[in-house]
Amino acid sequence: MEALLPSHKIVMLGESFDRESIRYALSWRHPPGALKDLPNLRVILSLGAGVDHLFSDHALPDRPIMRVVDPDLTNRMSEWVVMHALVHLRQLRRYERQQRERVWADDDQQPTASDIQIGVLGLGVMGKDAVVKLKALGFKVAAGARAQSHFPT
Repeated sequence: MEALLPSHKIVMLGESFDRESIRYALSWRHPPGALKDLPNLRVILSLGAGVDHLFSDHALPDRPIMRVVDPDLTNRMSEWVVMHALVHLRQLRRYERQQRERVWADDDQQPTASDIQIGVLGLGVMGKDAVVKLKALGFKVAAGARAQSHFPT
């Protein structure tokens, strides 16, 4: 499948292409070794939330690595964080177990979001978005980044 941009030809792994013509590689969990032997490769762009998947390739060329920042991906990832915070807060797993066992125990000890402190490590685009969403629900958030620590209340 070949796609054209105004000045760039895009090819997919598995297609026939001139390895010398590749300047940019966009990757999400490429097969190990797929990016080696690209003599004119300038940069590798990660299409996922992070870059860990790239480092599992022991033949990864020594090129700059960049992350693609996408508002939809940021939103979905921070929604995932919020979902798990709410699963924990509302003790969903316990209630699912009780439902399977056909037992319903009253619980007057349910905490509120403001009773719970959540730590967020990393304050990049996704970390900041998760902090904003968690705080909007009333959670206390402690966040830190490698460059500097932030402890919003």
